Formats: sequence, structure tokens, C-alpha cells
Amino acid sequence: MGRPRQSGGPSRISFRHRPQKIMTTPVPALNFDLDLVTSLEERAFNAWPAQKSALCGGWLLRLSEGYTKRANSANALRPTAAFAETLRIAEDFYARHGLPTIFRLSPLASPESDHQLEQAGYRKIDRSLVMTAALPQQTQSTPDVEILAAPNHAWSTGFAEANRVPEAARAAHDRMLAAITMPAAFATLSDNGAPIAYGLAVAENGAVGLFDIVVAPAARRRGAAARLVGALLAWARHKEQAVHTCKSKPTTRPPSDCIESSDSNNNMNTITAYAHRT
Repeated sequence: MGRPRQSGGPSRISFRHRPQKIMTTPVPALNFDLDLVTSLEERAFNAWPAQKSALCGGWLLRLSEGYTKRANSANALRPTAAFAETLRIAEDFYARHGLPTIFRLSPLASPESDHQLEQAGYRKIDRSLVMTAALPQQTQSTPDVEILAAPNHAWSTGFAEANRVPEAARAAHDRMLAAITMPAAFATLSDNGAPIAYGLAVAENGAVGLFDIVVAPAARRRGAAARLVGALLAWARHKEQAVHTCKSKPTTRPPSDCIESSDSNNNMNTITAYAHRT
């Protein structure tokens, strides 16, 4: 594990994937279109905005009260050769805010930065693929899915419970949702009047990203995720004129954290990948 400088403050980072595991199975080598990767990274930053951020040597240091690694990590904006000074500044930055230093490594991060982090003792976790697909020409809304333009109390509370958001992190979670500036859809799927699944879609510039599709444990393996995703894609097609969808997919997932898959991924293309070092 990395050894960031400590400021004496408590570490409050909330990890979304449980349990944390060092990833030992290599991801197959892929050739990435860096212009497309940059476009997707920008959309992801807009869809899950950090409360504060700072620029440092081609890296974006994001800060959001320790809630989620994506919003509390250093992210490369372009490949850069020099990294030692960036590492020092990032460690000081996160230590000053009482948080562990986390680097989110996309293909925009240079191999040298990954190598230096490994040498410094940072372990690699949560390898994920970002996949895209063309939206189907025909999409159909689902009557039992309610879609809101902004989250209300019922959506925020239900989502937090279904996704096991810690009580202490819920205020930060709600502030981050309120900070989304792009067109968004907050969806709730109900079964016999009882909410069983929640999801978030954010549209931007002809594409829609799917985030945090979560089904209550008792309702999994019954097609709930597929119905929820179908409704979100219908929203994107008819309201925001999106023509592509993208989502991230962990390369491995502990059985206890598995949720129902919304599709077989047969029609999706891998566009980019990322992992965290912490």
C-alpha cells in the first residue's frame, strides 16, 4: 500500500466496491483511441462531479469529502513524462484534507506513472472496463419505472439503502447528485408499488452514461435491472437524442457484490479501461 504523508486528520474515504482486493489477473492488452478516451473521461467527470478540484502537471486532483474513489482521486488528463513531482504534490494535497492518496489510472496516464506508483508501494485495485454500444433504434418506456429530472428524498434514501451508502456519507452523496449539471434521469423501478431498483443516467453530447444501476437484494435475478436500463435508454433516445450508451464494468466482482446483469454485453465494445492505485 502507498505511504502518503499524513496530516493527522482522519481517513474518510468510502470505497464503493467491497471487499477490496489486489487484482492479480492481467487485463488483455488493448489499443485505445486517446481522443475518444479523453471524451469519455470528460463526460464521466461531468456526470459525477467533484466538490473541489485542482490541476497539477496534467492531472486533475478531485476532492469530495472522501465519498467514492472516482471523486476523491488523481486523474490523468493527458500522458506526461514527469511524474515524481506530481506524486509528491498529490500526496501532500490529500494528506492535507485527511484522505488517502488514490490515483485513478486510465490510458491517459503514462506507463511511467504506473511504474513509479508500484515502486512507491501503491497497490492496484478495481480494474474496470468502459464499454459503449449504439442505442437501439426502438426503445420502449416501462410503466413501472418513474424517472425524475432531479433526485427527491425518496429516491436518494432508497438508492442509499439499496447501494449500502454509509449513513455518514449520505449528505455528501446528496450534494454530489445536486451538483450534476448535465441532463440526468433518476429512475426508480417498482414492483406492486414497492421500489426495488434504482438507476442514474446522464446525457451529454449524443451519448448517455449509465451509473449505479442497483437492485435490492431480494429482487435480483428477476429481470429488474434490464427493465430499469431499458427505461433509461428510452429516456435518452426520446428526450436527449442520445445515440450511444456507455457504462463501466469491473473485470472481476466478488460474489457477494454481484448484482443482476442488465444485458449480456454482447453488443458492447470496450473503449477504455482504468484501475486505481492506493
